[in-house]
Amino acid sequence: MIHLLGVYFIGAGLLLSVAPWTTWWEHNLFASLLPDLSLWMSNTLVRAAVSAVGLLTIATGLVDLRAARRLRSRRPQPSATPAPPSPAPPES
Repeated sequence: MIHLLGVYFIGAGLLLSVAPWTTWWEHNLFASLLPDLSLWMSNTLVRAAVSAVGLLTIATGLVDLRAARRLRSRRPQPSATPAPPSPAPPES
């Protein structure tokens, strides 16, 4: 589960980092329906802010994947040979 969350964060971060600089960002349904939103979305500072959120999301995903890797390496590995049986208790 932790691996999926980290991979999702990295994918979402890549989308947020790249999308503001594509033509799709300016020519989408919301921008065509709301002209004021189109002007706001074409602002360079807004694009940079969305890209910054994307970079933070990528960093969060990488931290999650590193934490999952550490947890996995700390998990005890099953031994290949079975443990010897414990001695039977003395009968009285």
